[in-house]
Amino acid sequence: MCVLYLLKHGSHARKEGGRIVVESEGGEHHRLPIHGIDCVIAGNHAQLTTETVYALLDGGIRLVYVNWRGETQGVLENGKESLARLQAQMRYFGNGIHQVELARAILQRKLRAQSDLLRQYAAKAPCHLKSAAVEIKRLRQEIPRLETIDQLRGQEGWAAKIYFDAFPFLLDAERWDWPGRARKPAHDPVNALLNYGYAFLEREVRLAILGAGLDVRIGFLHANNGRKDSLVYDLMEPFRSDIIDRFTFRLLNYHKVCPEDFDWNEERGCHLLPETRNLWISEYEQFLQKPMQRYDGQNAREWLRSYVRGFARDVLKAARAELLHSCD
Repeated sequence: MCVLYLLKHGSHARKEGGRIVVESEGGEHHRLPIHGIDCVIAGNHAQLTTETVYALLDGGIRLVYVNWRGETQGVLENGKESLARLQAQMRYFGNGIHQVELARAILQRKLRAQSDLLRQYAAKAPCHLKSAAVEIKRLRQEIPRLETIDQLRGQEGWAAKIYFDAFPFLLDAERWDWPGRARKPAHDPVNALLNYGYAFLEREVRLAILGAGLDVRIGFLHANNGRKDSLVYDLMEPFRSDIIDRFTFRLLNYHKVCPEDFDWNEERGCHLLPETRNLWISEYEQFLQKPMQRYDGQNAREWLRSYVRGFARDVLKAARAELLHSCD
């Protein structure tokens, strides 16, 4: 199964028999069997025929529309939400005890991933990186004793500060500057890479949640305020360091990108050039599809989806058990 990206200007997709034919302004021409497509990612310049859209829906293939940052703007699918499942999710995540339990588990995984990454690169600056890894490990060990969501968020914030403060010791200072973590807009190439990567991770997690039958809007760690799909951001946390940060440092350490691969303007800040985005996507797909010991012998995408499926199964099982117990 493959992910089909339609992000180049002038990309056009049409159905021809049991295949999707993709053409671009540059004359590129690809024919892909519909049954071999896992998901289609379309930018705002892509054009898909109506017949193509219907074929994707009929095949259970999600069509995701993204902006130039790679951020999801909308998802088109043929799935039907289960009202009973939605009610079970709302009931379970609405319980304060469960919220804290789930948040503890998520943040323990996140902080472990952060300390593991710093230890992996400790040879670059043993004193600084080992010290940061040890401090994050200490914060992680305190998590079971924290009793509120606000306390857990505060612990996450302390760990994030230590983690990102260690980044200068992970980078080649002659090539890359690190002014600190910057989100929107990024002011430097490393933050631009992280932001672009997190946008892709957001989509990976979103699709995994939809595939597992949960509602992306109802979470337990981030606020359920309607401004963002809380569960997506909740379940992204363990994978930021384990997938995107590792991939980003792989690009930087292997000199896959250089400072000249980025541009800057007032509106977008620092951002990847179009050809850099193409390179990024190619490297990203190779990285995600390679089985690794770090991911229990699976590739990163399978590992992430397996985790989300297990999470959904456990939550819905516990929610049903609670409901049956309350009816006794």
